[in-house]
Amino acid sequence: MPPAWRYARLLEPARAVQGTLIHNYQLQRALVRIDLEKCDMSGECYYSHPQLFETGGQGEALLKVKDSTAPDLLLHARQAAEVCPSGAILLEE
Repeated sequence: MPPAWRYARLLEPARAVQGTLIHNYQLQRALVRIDLEKCDMSGECYYSHPQLFETGGQGEALLKVKDSTAPDLLLHARQAAEVCPSGAILLEE
């Protein structure tokens, strides 16, 4: 089994941050935030970047990465944040 640091890690369960439910994932040296309140479930993230995102039970975006050290993942995260029509995906590098 690969070391735990190789996985995109959900840092905490979805929780209310100033009244908004947010998932926080650690991906390499970046933090990927998915605002579940803003997510309109259009699927742009998981249709355009299936290697990084998947759909949750309600249609919301979730990170599904197994190897968070792959070099192109940050590029995919940046692109997904740019094309997200609701602005639900935020990347902090």
